[in-house]
Amino acid sequence: MKNETKLKLKNGIFNVVVYSMLGWSIISAVYMALPIEYQEMLPQISWVTALISGSSTALVGSGGLAVKSFLNRAKIKSDEKYNMLGDKFLTLVDSYNAINKSYNELTNQVDKNNLLLKVLLETKLSNPLIEETAKNLIEGVLNEEEPL
Repeated sequence: MKNETKLKLKNGIFNVVVYSMLGWSIISAVYMALPIEYQEMLPQISWVTALISGSSTALVGSGGLAVKSFLNRAKIKSDEKYNMLGDKFLTLVDSYNAINKSYNELTNQVDKNNLLLKVLLETKLSNPLIEETAKNLIEGVLNEEEPL
C-alpha cells in the first residue's frame, strides 16, 4: 500500500509539471499574439523570452505527455500478458486436476482388477482338476515369483 501511495504521488507531481509546462507555453503564445502596446505593459517578459521559454516548455511538456502515453500503453500490454498468463496457468491447473483424477480412478480400477485376478487364481488353486505344473505357476505368481 505504501508503494502505491508513492506511485500516485509521483504521477500527480509529474502531471502538475507537464501540464504547467504546457500552460506556460499557451501563456507565451497568448503573449506573442498580443498587440505591441499590451506587450510593452509587461516589462518582465519580452517577445524573445516568451518565444524561447514557450517553445521549450511546449517541447518538454509534449514530450512528457508522449512518455506518459507510452508508459500507459506498455502497462496495458503488460497487464494483458499477465492476465493471459494467469488464464493459461488456471487452465493448466484445471487440466492437471482432471488428469490427476483420471489417474486416480485408473489406479483404483487396476488395483481392483489385480485383486479380482488374485481371487480368481486362488480359486483355481483349490480346483482338483488343474495340473500340478499349472498350480505351481499360479502359486509362483501369487507369491510374486517369476513363472518358469
